[in-house]
Amino acid sequence: MVDSKRIETIQFIRGVASILVAWIHAIQFFPGHFSNDLFDESSNVVSIGGFGVDIFFIISGFVIALNVDKKPSLRQFVVSRFVRVVPLYWLYTIAFYLFMLFFASSYDFLPIELLYSMLFIPYENQFGAFQPILAVGWSLNYEILFYVIMSILILMKVRNFLLFLFLAFILVLPFFYKVIILEFLFGYILFYFYRNDFYLNIKLAFFILISSLVLLFTTATYVYETGGSVRLIIWGGGGAVLLYSIIHFEKYVCLLPKSLFSWLTLWGTVSYTLYLSHWFVGFVSYKILNFLPDTLQVLVTFAIMLVIAVPLYFVLEKPIIGHMRRLIK
Repeated sequence: MVDSKRIETIQFIRGVASILVAWIHAIQFFPGHFSNDLFDESSNVVSIGGFGVDIFFIISGFVIALNVDKKPSLRQFVVSRFVRVVPLYWLYTIAFYLFMLFFASSYDFLPIELLYSMLFIPYENQFGAFQPILAVGWSLNYEILFYVIMSILILMKVRNFLLFLFLAFILVLPFFYKVIILEFLFGYILFYFYRNDFYLNIKLAFFILISSLVLLFTTATYVYETGGSVRLIIWGGGGAVLLYSIIHFEKYVCLLPKSLFSWLTLWGTVSYTLYLSHWFVGFVSYKILNFLPDTLQVLVTFAIMLVIAVPLYFVLEKPIIGHMRRLIK
């Protein structure tokens, strides 16, 4: 039986994912050789940050499967996804575009790039990368494609979402997309385990949890640098196993100290704002903190990324989503 209330362990891991992504980007904004080996990009400590995106994709697959299982109408599904993702992304994209236009004109983003970015259309930018103006938005191009496919399947009233979703992803792979898109399927499959109450012995779940953490961390640099099917199997498959094992501990969440529970919940709540805003913060830090020692540059930038995400959530994301929901309703 699927419980309609929020799954707190998923919320916690979503927060961890956003922190991981901010961590690796805080380091990548300051290229060069660091005096501290901790910040060497070939270090597992750094590379594991890339795993945050894979977690997001798996969680997204799980959450969308959970929502679709409630049999929403096409309008309900499209509106909920649009309100949750699009307005805030547009806001940060336009803000970053204007910032670069006035303060970093050497990048010279073209208006057509802004249009492609706003419409979630993958394109090769002036640096040879398939990234929108707000670089972290590349993952949202995949996310929106996932939503579009799900919308079509809801419209078609198909019964086997998983099969048709797999076929649709295979069809779009030649068009600027990578196999990482299949990680949405891992989350979708994970939901079927959850819905059908397919749980393991708690001791076995704990063993799998620890084992998957060890595997994911010790192979981080290899996976991050290799990418492709290796990333899909180890970070995608391993991430799904990790998430599955963590869900087993949902009933123990109530035993956490209230302060710890609130802290973990907070990072899950602000995760989307952190994901979008940290790129902006990192770029500004790169411009103004270059007088600091390299190690301090990274630590200060990372701290600012985390700290500023909280007020930005309450000032921007929460009221924007609330307003959009009232407006569309």
